[in-house]
Amino acid sequence: MKNCLILNSCNKLPKNYQIHFLGYWCIRYIKNSFKNISKFKIFNLELSNTEISYNIKLNGAIYSSLLKDIAKELNTIHKKKHSIRYWEIVVGPWLTKLTDLVHERFYSLEKILKKKKFDYIVLANYQNFNFYTDDHNDLVIKKNIKSLEDWNFVLYTKIFDFLNLKIPRKNIKVQNSQNEKFLKIKKNIFKNFIKRTIYFVLSFLISPNSFFIYKPDLRFFENLKLQLKMGQVPAIYNEVRYKKAKKNFKIRDEISFKIKGGSKVEKFIRSILPDLLPTNVIENYEYLDKLINKQRWPNQPKAIFTSYAYCGDDVFQMWLAKKVEKGTKYFLAQHSGNHITGKQTLREPGFDTCDKFVSWGKKGNNKCIPFFNTKNISIYNNFNNEGKKIYFFAPRMCSRRTKPYDDYGEMIRENIKLQKILKGIHNNLQNNIILKLYPTVLEDRKFEKKILDEIVFKNKKYKMDSPYTLKKSIFNKSRIIVHLSDGTGILETLSANIPCVFIMPNLNLIRKDVKKDFESLVKAKILFFNSRDLTEHINDYYFNIEKWWKNKEVVKVKKIFCEKYCNPAPIDYLDKFKILF
Repeated sequence: MKNCLILNSCNKLPKNYQIHFLGYWCIRYIKNSFKNISKFKIFNLELSNTEISYNIKLNGAIYSSLLKDIAKELNTIHKKKHSIRYWEIVVGPWLTKLTDLVHERFYSLEKILKKKKFDYIVLANYQNFNFYTDDHNDLVIKKNIKSLEDWNFVLYTKIFDFLNLKIPRKNIKVQNSQNEKFLKIKKNIFKNFIKRTIYFVLSFLISPNSFFIYKPDLRFFENLKLQLKMGQVPAIYNEVRYKKAKKNFKIRDEISFKIKGGSKVEKFIRSILPDLLPTNVIENYEYLDKLINKQRWPNQPKAIFTSYAYCGDDVFQMWLAKKVEKGTKYFLAQHSGNHITGKQTLREPGFDTCDKFVSWGKKGNNKCIPFFNTKNISIYNNFNNEGKKIYFFAPRMCSRRTKPYDDYGEMIRENIKLQKILKGIHNNLQNNIILKLYPTVLEDRKFEKKILDEIVFKNKKYKMDSPYTLKKSIFNKSRIIVHLSDGTGILETLSANIPCVFIMPNLNLIRKDVKKDFESLVKAKILFFNSRDLTEHINDYYFNIEKWWKNKEVVKVKKIFCEKYCNPAPIDYLDKFKILF
């Protein structure tokens, strides 16, 4: 039988062909597809350690090359003389994400087309599709799930055409979705109204040279207390709303990023870049530049501090770039677990452009200021011998594909592991199991339900906790906490001294200089690579958790690891912040 390659989640599959799917996302809308994954021919897009290292290194080289040319082009368009650092603050996060996801699509498609012969392929007819982006969030999230899937489908089609392969094709028409609402996690409207009211009142009292603290990884009242401790009127800033601009084809037709030489993937990215560059840095730039001046923000801040706003907040990024160019010191604080340990963050625009990086531990370079895990403020040594629950922090069930590797496939595989681990827990412990889900966007709720019904609850349904349950409450009730990755959660749990374990397929995504520290977690029975070994560990130590968790060697490993990557927050944490500034 002839072979057909499917690249997207289409409902109508060609008949009389052996269907091959590029990835798990292609079978999302097929009923019970995740329950019967083995029935489908899905390519394994997992990368080897060598492939991951090579691709991430190449991404970095492409990013650096493109950034210089983009900065030059944007300065020409807007008649400016801004530095490369300025433009990296403004457009760097978007460019990083673009190079990561385009290279992942390019590499995986080319690899599969070389590996197997296909007689037919389904592609996109994108004549009436808006392929451009407004900003970073538009690139990552798009307007809705359908737009996101169609955008990737068009991208695969452009890659196929660029590779100039002669395979019979069927074109499916894609067009812009009528639903233009952005994907957002449900927000508390009343809470936001209160914040905006407080900001409006306090904005009249803000000193022109106060410290600018915006979107820190601190709770609302912790932020207020910090600013009072620093002797300034607390200011709670809200993200600035603005109008989007329409694409100007005349301007973009004159832009070219073509070069001689370079890798195939770089040539491809350069070919689509004029079409893709955010409207916020071309058509909308002048409007946003004027909008910045209308904000009641300090004119000459002593320093700027943020944890999150360096990425996905274009108005702030433009304001930040201006102030940094004039000499204001810029502090960026760690807000997630992979900043210091993951290969995928070896190139990080926020880290590269800030003056100082406030890290959760001692590991890092000269730019890093060793601090503490800011997510665990007011949570101290919390080991509780009386907790009974086995908490499983489930993988994030999200449709977005934003990493330089197949993160969608990784998510499906993590949920399959979760189901195996749950099934292996002793019968007399099954009633103590609680599943903790991540908050998710409204349009992903059906997707989350599909994964739960068809994978996680395949054999048995388990109790679930609210995604918004306070961490302190979970810590107090837990006997042991299980994480399905090396993300922020495991660092928070270790920092609070809560008995915990996590599982990874391997250490391929871990940086070379930190691998020994992760290997020490393996010896301490905190990190596992095999579902069965992790399950047996829980079964063996549940009734005598202290024998493992308080073992001298395990305590030593935890202490060294936490000092490097997730120091507990001190009681006088506000004084530490004051010294920082």
